[in-house]
Amino acid sequence: MHLCAISLDRYIAIRNPIHHSRFNSRTKVFAKIIAVWTVSAVVRNTTKNTIDRMVHLISTRAAHIILKKISRNLLKAADEVFKK
Repeated sequence: MHLCAISLDRYIAIRNPIHHSRFNSRTKVFAKIIAVWTVSAVVRNTTKNTIDRMVHLISTRAAHIILKKISRNLLKAADEVFKK
């Protein structure tokens, strides 16, 4: 993300050198860096939470399926025992 922002800044500097040098101060550069890192952190946390939720959902679903199969087998076994 940081390299993308640097590349965009360089592109703007090449396309509009006068405009870029006139409106680029230390404070604005610092604000841009903070913005890039904030966006990166938000995207990372959102992605991590989404992945965690998906893993939880998959593991819960898998556990449900496994328990369902085990209970079916137990019921079949109990049925066979009581039929004899």
